[in-house]
Amino acid sequence: MVTQKFINIGNIYNLFLKLEERRSASEDIIDIAPQEEISNNDNSSSIAQYIVKKTPSFKKTIKGVLKMMNEYEFKSTPSVDKNYDIYLKNHFTNYDLLYEINLFSHTTNVAYEILKLNKQGNTAGINVLNALFHDFGKSLHIKKLVPGSAKMPHEKISAKFAEEYLQRESFNGNREITKDVISSIVKTINMQHSPVKVKDDFLRDLIIADKNARTQEIAYVQKYLKIESNKKASL
Repeated sequence: MVTQKFINIGNIYNLFLKLEERRSASEDIIDIAPQEEISNNDNSSSIAQYIVKKTPSFKKTIKGVLKMMNEYEFKSTPSVDKNYDIYLKNHFTNYDLLYEINLFSHTTNVAYEILKLNKQGNTAGINVLNALFHDFGKSLHIKKLVPGSAKMPHEKISAKFAEEYLQRESFNGNREITKDVISSIVKTINMQHSPVKVKDDFLRDLIIADKNARTQEIAYVQKYLKIESNKKASL
């Protein structure tokens, strides 16, 4: 029941994104990624495929992270956790509505929003990796893989997991994943909810994209709930 609700919300939001992109982009068709690389059962696959297509670098790593999100059941995981989300509760009066958004949808929504900032080359690729990894620590599967996670905030879990994953990628011959790239991603994810103001473009871009995604998600959950309410009233 909960999973189906997640899928319905994801469908509404991702349909909106798809239509918006078709209005604004010169290309009308979003390329479909190979099904064995990104396997989805709902329209969230469209936005994942768009992310792969539009990101100019780190494509192999991005595909791997998206595949991993499916394997770790992000679609049946809520994108919020009251034990962690002090920032969200302080900045969104409709915080409870975000329980309707699953972790896969939110993560890809943030990546979509960060691509809209129109950064180029490796900057765009690192931005997308920041977006994809930023909430990994909210997954129970990921928590089990990170020692000491029970006493860590979700961004620290996310950063630790990202560091270990990217180090393996580098060790296995992925030349795009350098020490500097890993250091930048880990720093950004660690600092995403820090009260300390840091002048860092990657951090600023992640915060902007995350906030924009949450604002859109709340709007479309409200729209979805209104539609469902109207349906029930007409029965």
